[in-house]
Amino acid sequence: MRPVISVQRGAVPWQPANDAELVATFNKFNVPTIGVVRQDGVEYLFRCVSGHGSVVTAWTYGRLDHDRRAAIEAAEGREAIDAALRSAARFPAVLAIVAEGFGIVASETITASSATSEATERLFRAFDEWRDGWRVPEGTRQDVELALAST
Repeated sequence: MRPVISVQRGAVPWQPANDAELVATFNKFNVPTIGVVRQDGVEYLFRCVSGHGSVVTAWTYGRLDHDRRAAIEAAEGREAIDAALRSAARFPAVLAIVAEGFGIVASETITASSATSEATERLFRAFDEWRDGWRVPEGTRQDVELALAST
């Protein structure tokens, strides 16, 4: 069993690898933005954490156990759902940058100690290699760092 999900460059975020399957959707904005994918029998919570509806988006993937999934499914109301999602976040996790028309273009495994520092910087450096011709939505870096800091 892998400690984190394995994602593939070019994959869509709600099916981040050929062997990953979408098993639940908790939120949609034209496409699933919060949900659960399963890979090798392990469930992972995925979330679009920045750039909703933009050409460039940032996504997180973290392991999800049965109790935390049940808490998300039972939550009612925006505040309760947000609290359940925050509670479900676990490290290590994978942070991915997705570009419309390209799929996943960069990803990085993050740990609690690297969540707002070197891993995020490595990810954005990798993304910069793919960015020619694309405009990163204003605030993307700050949104990702805030999302990671709250997990």
